[in-house]
Parts: sequence; C-alpha cells; structure tokens
Amino acid sequence: MSAFAIGEARHRAVLESKVLTADGGGGYSESWEAYATIWAALELGSGGKAAEAGRPEMRVPCGFIIRRRSDVSINHRVRVGSRLFAIRAIADQGPHSTWMTLLCEEGAPA
Repeated sequence: MSAFAIGEARHRAVLESKVLTADGGGGYSESWEAYATIWAALELGSGGKAAEAGRPEMRVPCGFIIRRRSDVSINHRVRVGSRLFAIRAIADQGPHSTWMTLLCEEGAPA
C-alpha cells in the first residue's frame, strides 16, 4: 500500500453486518445492522456491466482505505449515505499495519 495521509479519509462510512431472523416457517428474513461508523478514503475504479438474472446492471469497483480493524469481513458491507458497497476482498498487511483496504463493488448484491 502506498503512503496515505489521514486527511484523505474524508468519507463518513458505516460498516454493516447481515442479521438473519427466523420467520417462524422454517426460513429466515435478512436485514442489515450498523456496527461501526468510520472515516474512509474512497478510490473509485471504472464501472462495468454485469448480467444479473438476465438484466444488465452497472457495478463499480472501488476501494475504501480505513484504519485497520479486526472486525471486518467479506460478509459485511459499507454504506456511505444512501450508497451501498459489497465487500469482495480485504487487503490487510497484518497487525503492525495502520491501514487496510476494503475492495468493494457498488451496485452488487451483498
């Protein structure tokens, strides 16, 4: 990871985890719950089209550089305002690193 200045982390982001609740009929309902509010730097990639159930969708790859945390996984997502980003991978250089990058896709199902 290249040099990074804390001032670049100017986006207020919310980390969310999936919550499954039994629906009483043998299945479950899915919702998302915020578990942390953080500052992040957003690096947008170029968008691409993908087909989801036969209809085209726009998916935009991006990276969020955040202060290193141990409670983030690819089963979580990032919310910035009304925008949602599915976490696809995490670039973490280990416990001695200050920063980590969440590699995400906007517009993709989480």
